[in-house]
Amino acid sequence: MSAAWLLSVAPACDRRPPDADNGQTPPAASGSAGAASTQPAAADASDDPAAPVCFPRSHDVGSWVKIEPVRVIALAADDTQPTTAPADADSRMRSFRLKRRAWCVYADETGRRIDVQVVEAATAADAFGFFSTQARGERLDKLGGRALVQREAAAATLHVWQGSTCLRFVCMGFGNSIDDARPLAVRVAGMLPGENVPEMTTIFPSEGAADAGPWLVRSLTALSPDDAARLSVPDAAA
Repeated sequence: MSAAWLLSVAPACDRRPPDADNGQTPPAASGSAGAASTQPAAADASDDPAAPVCFPRSHDVGSWVKIEPVRVIALAADDTQPTTAPADADSRMRSFRLKRRAWCVYADETGRRIDVQVVEAATAADAFGFFSTQARGERLDKLGGRALVQREAAAATLHVWQGSTCLRFVCMGFGNSIDDARPLAVRVAGMLPGENVPEMTTIFPSEGAADAGPWLVRSLTALSPDDAARLSVPDAAA
């Protein structure tokens, strides 16, 4: 039944004024919008049927409510095909075998929001490579296989690598601390199987330990913008 049809039928209902002599007080009006409950409406019923199981339902983790349903898009036909990144996506996505991307939005009664994105890769190495090009910031422990938080004025972005999956949590309205967002991130990451860090990463020095020296790079698109800008690429004709 459409909302418009419901509205057209409503005037046919009983319009008699309340009986002033029945001793009952008419119910009070709901008042201004500010007096209404600030609890956001849940959108779980509209989740994509193919949504990954790692997205918790509303109220499964504290007061977090899924206000925008899970949406899913395929990034490759199968594990052997290159990624077909959407037009608005980072071109570095094409450097790795990424299978699909899913995302939704959570909010609580205070108006804080967490935009959650899950990118599934063909292998843990592909996921770790993609994570390495996307993530910057302070290292966090006890969250997924590896986690970094990037703090900015408008929002804090939490990047997590977990097995063959990369997670991104954009936390808005949290101020200087994202402690209240961590339980949701832990829950999502905890629903995904983990993997060991790819062995090839152990041959590289820790971040900041060696800025100078020869480096073998498969493709410039696999580097972060900061790293790519620091490279001095020789002239091909030289």
